[in-house]
Amino acid sequence: MSGTGGVLSSQIIFNREDFVWCEFTLGVVTDGIRHNSFSGNARVVNVWWNGSKRDTNLNFRSNEWNDYNWFGFACASLAFSPGFGRGSFVSLLCDVIFWKSKFSDRLSLMHIVAKDDDKKVLNMLEKRTDSEAARIRRFMAMPDLSRTPGSPIAEIVKRVIAQPDFAGFDTIETSEIVPVDITFDLFDFAKDHPARSKSDTYYVDDTHILRTHTTIMWYYYLQDPDVKARMERGEAVGCFSFGKVYRKDEIDRHHMNVFHQIDGWYLIPKDKKIIGIEDLQNALLALAKAAFGEGKKYRFNPDTFPYTDPSLEMEIEKNGKWLEILGSGVVKGSVLEKFGIDSTKWNGWAFGPGIERLAIISIELPDIRLLWSEDERVKRQLKLGNKFKEVSKYPPITRDISFIVASNFIPNNYFDLIRDIGSDLVEEVKLLDKYENEEKFGKGKISYTYRITYRSIERTLTDEEVNTIQKKIYDETARQYNAGLR
Repeated sequence: MSGTGGVLSSQIIFNREDFVWCEFTLGVVTDGIRHNSFSGNARVVNVWWNGSKRDTNLNFRSNEWNDYNWFGFACASLAFSPGFGRGSFVSLLCDVIFWKSKFSDRLSLMHIVAKDDDKKVLNMLEKRTDSEAARIRRFMAMPDLSRTPGSPIAEIVKRVIAQPDFAGFDTIETSEIVPVDITFDLFDFAKDHPARSKSDTYYVDDTHILRTHTTIMWYYYLQDPDVKARMERGEAVGCFSFGKVYRKDEIDRHHMNVFHQIDGWYLIPKDKKIIGIEDLQNALLALAKAAFGEGKKYRFNPDTFPYTDPSLEMEIEKNGKWLEILGSGVVKGSVLEKFGIDSTKWNGWAFGPGIERLAIISIELPDIRLLWSEDERVKRQLKLGNKFKEVSKYPPITRDISFIVASNFIPNNYFDLIRDIGSDLVEEVKLLDKYENEEKFGKGKISYTYRITYRSIERTLTDEEVNTIQKKIYDETARQYNAGLR
């Protein structure tokens, strides 16, 4: 609403029409002078002027978050420019409607930071000179794409949090170095679960690891005094956490050991709602809609996770193929009890997808490394829903390496050595051969042959620079693993 000599000065901060407040801020500038201002927020859906109804939609900047859950009316006298009469004062009757989420019976946005636990461990890590410490520091120094403007990873996070179904959900940031017991014991990971092993997880010391999932936010969220108070009042709570996670993994065009997750969960008293399969499906559909838009085909399949039961996975149809995109589940009562929550009175759902997978499917990216590219020709195409077109398919260079090592050799650890030396120039490491021959190699020895594919996503590599990298890998393989090179 503007005209000669006047502009409505309130700013739009959210494109979320589900956020509605009982108070609001309106300001009008005429001839450079700001007139009336009222604090708070409202979505103005109906405006009457001189008895005539005017259709308009306005979202106003929030001065503070409110918890008000009621229907109401607001009146204000404002000075408007021509169109309403220069300098005249008009009475607006604002019909303020409270939108109610499927999952939440309150409106609240709270951002919690729980990142103090890792300071002591970080200080110890800085003093270490071993290769594993240097590797961990390097991983932690990599940019968090979920908080990098312009990245499709950040865009997915923004869209998910903005979904009306998740109105009122809080957000929380947690440490990237976390305790082992909180990560695994509280979430019902079996004692022999592979995720606990040093072949799958980066151990900072005997009791701390680089976080393997953002789901760990459950523990920190439930420690927050405000969250505790709300739950004591019987209020439903919901929360998001997102950021980098770390897992040892193979090297190929679809996997990285550093990637991003977004975790969401929702808890509600059972006397208000019993969470079931339909709620899981609704949560997954809301998240998928944020990542892929409307009009997509989805299907659900049963799944299994350590800390939810029942659980579902969702698949999306893309180019005639069904692709797994994410899973969710009803939070297990045994897990709630470990967090001090009475599972006879509370229930909830949770999900925690890898964000890269959503972005790769949306953009049809051929290589996960492209998400980290600084090439402007690549970055311009990293838009959700945009089909990526190869900038230039730089040629690969392959080199094989064969060696004999002890039978306790762990491939995932070896892949980290290759990452350390080859960095993002290594596209894939493929096992060509593995066999034992006690007569030929000796007892407790195994022979491995790997093919390393080098390819930059930004330039053509030369044989000379690849040979230099390959020699370093040869030398370090022999030194660190006491390997017999073949």
